[in-house]
Amino acid sequence: MKKITLPKIQSNIDSILCVTFLAIFLTWLSYLLQIFPESVQLGDFFALLLIVFPTFGFFVGFSRSFEWGLFHSKIGTSVTFFTLSLLFWTIGQSIYFYSFKFDISENFYDYFFILMDPLILLGLLFLGSALGTFKEVRKNISILVLPVLLTILNYIIVSYIQNKDIFTAFLELDVSFIYIFGSLVTATLVVTLILFSKRLGGIYKKALQLILIGIIFQYIGDNIYELSAVESNGSWYDLFFFVSLTFISYGIYSLNPRKLNEKRS
Repeated sequence: MKKITLPKIQSNIDSILCVTFLAIFLTWLSYLLQIFPESVQLGDFFALLLIVFPTFGFFVGFSRSFEWGLFHSKIGTSVTFFTLSLLFWTIGQSIYFYSFKFDISENFYDYFFILMDPLILLGLLFLGSALGTFKEVRKNISILVLPVLLTILNYIIVSYIQNKDIFTAFLELDVSFIYIFGSLVTATLVVTLILFSKRLGGIYKKALQLILIGIIFQYIGDNIYELSAVESNGSWYDLFFFVSLTFISYGIYSLNPRKLNEKRS
């Protein structure tokens, strides 16, 4: 009997995940483009996917972190923080979904959403330490100013689109700009890791690229949410958050310790 090799199994899993993601994405896009009749139930279903997918990603990530030895290794610590970010998103989205359905005004969900970027940032810092990146970062310390400048520019553009005076808008700053700033900081750090990491032969570049794509979609989703006049389940910003969470989850899944063992052997 012919044995199924590990790369073959991995390829099958990747194919299943890709087809599932594309099917949901295209169905969701069709719903937003009103190809399907408007349905509150369908919108709620899509919003629930923002709970189901990161929950699945959390369990996959937790399994990965165990493979790395949890906090006993730098990459294990990194994967653990990435995984916890998905857990906090899941809790926040669950509270948001419940609050939206039952018209509860308290924004308890923000306390969980707002922790996602710091957890991803911690994960990136430990991953950067494992990849030996920070010596290069110290030589290019000016790159750390970039997210601050981009956040200010983002704030000016959003204020202009909303027809608000810049100084008046500054007094009305809400938590959305904290999310936007967090996305820009984490995106800058991911790009830095991709550009300057020299250790491990770049075998985890794919994982970093997937996480970067996820953070970019999160940033776009945060801006759409900030500019949205009305909140609704299954909206455009929800679609961008779904894509973001999918790529971040797959990036965590791609941090496979077997790749390191294969390189060493």
